[in-house]
Order: sequence, then C-alpha cells, then structure tokens
Amino acid sequence: FWSTSSTAGKSTLCWLTSLAYAEKYPQTGTYVIDLSPQADVSHLLLGNCTVLELSQKTLYYYFMRRMHSPHQLPENSKMFRELSFRPFDVVLPHNKMPENLMLVHGDPRTELLLEAIIDMFSQFTQPFTWFTVFSWLKDFIWVLEKYSTFEKNTFFIDCSSSFHVL
Repeated sequence: FWSTSSTAGKSTLCWLTSLAYAEKYPQTGTYVIDLSPQADVSHLLLGNCTVLELSQKTLYYYFMRRMHSPHQLPENSKMFRELSFRPFDVVLPHNKMPENLMLVHGDPRTELLLEAIIDMFSQFTQPFTWFTVFSWLKDFIWVLEKYSTFEKNTFFIDCSSSFHVL
C-alpha cells in the first residue's frame, strides 16, 4: 500500500485488508511488512503492546546486514525469518487476532538507513538504487516464504508516502 498523500489511509487499509484476508484464508500465512517510519500498521495490529527489541525485530536489522552484502543474501539467511512474529502471541487473547497473521514491525530507523543506502550507492554511480532496495525486499520475502510453516503465503506491505526509495 503506497500513496503520495500522507493521510490517504494506507495503513488503515493495509490493516483491515490483511485482517480480512487472514480470517478468510486461515490456512494461508498472511504477512504484513510495515515499512512506515511511524509503524502505523504495527500499532494498529498490536495496540499498546510494546514487546520488541527494535534492533532485532524489524527490517532495519535486515537492511543493515544487506548493506554489508548488497549483491547476495548474507549467509545464514534463515535467521531473518525470525523478524516476523504472530501478533496473536502478543496482544490480549480477547482481541481474536488470526493465528495465521504475521507481522514484520515498522521501525523509524529504516527510512534513515535507506537514505544512507542511497548515499552509499551514489558513490558507485549505481543508477538504480530503488531497484537494489526492492530486490533486497524481494529476497527478504523469499526467506519468509521459504521458512514459513504455511504451504501458501500472501504479503501486504505498508509504505509511507515519504518512502521514495521504493
């Protein structure tokens, strides 16, 4: 979900769509990747729960590792599957969160890191920085899918309007 408007309702639509999808298809892994610096969809899914060590449980950690290995997945890529978790395990049980819903929590540092990635690649006159970052995200989704316990998976990505790299 992406729009040039900052108040278009992207996070709300991502939240509602992913919940409805997870409820309709309980045998499918439904992943929500929160790329918004405000982590809006994460807050919508988790409410007031704050259980994360942000440096280890967001895409920020993954992108940091990819900066050191920009052209291929780092060894032991299996560890990146642990960046997703079930909101069902975190929020109060009476919230009735679908058990097949997985979240990669948003992190305000991700967008700052992507600015550093742009700078890093501009030194090497790499014209398609967005393509590189997009391929990293694609690799991340591949890891989640490869190590998923579900036979089939669907991914919802919430992006900020200022997330111009993607």
